[in-house]
Amino acid sequence: MMNLHQSVTFYQEIVGFQVLKQTKQQAILTADGITPLLILEQPADVIPKEARTTGLYHFALLLPTRADLANFLYHILQKGYRLGASDHGVSEAIYIDDPTEMELKFIVIVLHQNGNGQIKK
Repeated sequence: MMNLHQSVTFYQEIVGFQVLKQTKQQAILTADGITPLLILEQPADVIPKEARTTGLYHFALLLPTRADLANFLYHILQKGYRLGASDHGVSEAIYIDDPTEMELKFIVIVLHQNGNGQIKK
């Protein structure tokens, strides 16, 4: 990544992560203050790359409930951040891009049942 500070700020203010440990070239991020979830690195001689051409361009964060997804949606709307959304039938998701244009997918699994308790397809 080209700008570690910009990315750390995004992940703190938009995503809600905390910095677990940080150096000049690396930040380890967490959601609970204990478990590392994401490591951001800015190599010394980083060369800009064309967006979405190589490397990691997408990752998903599984949220426990629809209420959590709704709370995240409310937060994103309050920040005025651009987003996308989708209902995949078995899951619902909100999509945002980080400053490096990597897509983040916030997803919750939703099982729709009919009146007999069977999963609808």
